[in-house]
Amino acid sequence: MTIKKLVLPLFIFLHCQIVFGQYDFEDIPLTNDVVEITQIASKKSLFKPKGKAVFKYEKGKLRSYKHYEGKKLIDEGKYEYSLVDGKEIVKEIKKNQKHFSFNVNYYDDQDRWYKSEKYLSNNVETPILISSDFRYNEGDKVVYCKVTSIQEGGQESVSEYATEYVDQHSWKKRTTFSFSEDMFLKTDLKYDPSSRSAIITRCMIYIIDEAEKKSKKLKAKIKDTLQKAHWVEEGTADINGKREDVYRTYTVLEHRLDDRGNWVEQYRVNKKGKKKLLQKRAIQYQ
Repeated sequence: MTIKKLVLPLFIFLHCQIVFGQYDFEDIPLTNDVVEITQIASKKSLFKPKGKAVFKYEKGKLRSYKHYEGKKLIDEGKYEYSLVDGKEIVKEIKKNQKHFSFNVNYYDDQDRWYKSEKYLSNNVETPILISSDFRYNEGDKVVYCKVTSIQEGGQESVSEYATEYVDQHSWKKRTTFSFSEDMFLKTDLKYDPSSRSAIITRCMIYIIDEAEKKSKKLKAKIKDTLQKAHWVEEGTADINGKREDVYRTYTVLEHRLDDRGNWVEQYRVNKKGKKKLLQKRAIQYQ
């Protein structure tokens, strides 16, 4: 895999919160009574943007956001929701940008998602993200979903979301599988009610290809790129019945939750268990 191809798995890892932020299967879903979040990300944060971000919600739906570097506004956008022929259209419109993205959400006769497609306005024929195969428990909470990301050139990556619940409404564990031709990513999220914290552990298996084995310089560059987001261990793994040389990368994020179950502090935990604060949130409720 080249550095260019490595962008896809890293993009999936770093931006899963943003890409899937409109869905119930976001890593740690927000409660519907949130009206505003002010989020401060440190320079050590894994996620962009660094600095301050303000998100505004209405009835559980994201309506607008602003991102700052210091006091300078660097990015802002809004979401518009409409119904067309029984389908929900969700537009994300960024200020000062010609093109926008939009989701088309499909509902069954019980008003539950069964499919969602994400498009860019400059290519309305081909979706860049397809969410499908939604499965629900008796409380109408999503317990499984498959998400296919389609990159330029047709390269695909698939993510599968599975959730266990303490009861019909309160989750206790969520497991995600993402995979492409060269990468396998597993994410485990566990909630500890005694400490009011949620731990996200991600393990990515990255296959070292023949070009990298022959070039120490290229192999070192790949490892350096991976280490920007993970701690890395080199080894082997059985992939489709074949023994492969791989990098295993690990990332652990600990979230402190408020009394309503929304995270207000995010820490990165290193291999030795040492914690470093990445992001803080101030949340306003109805």
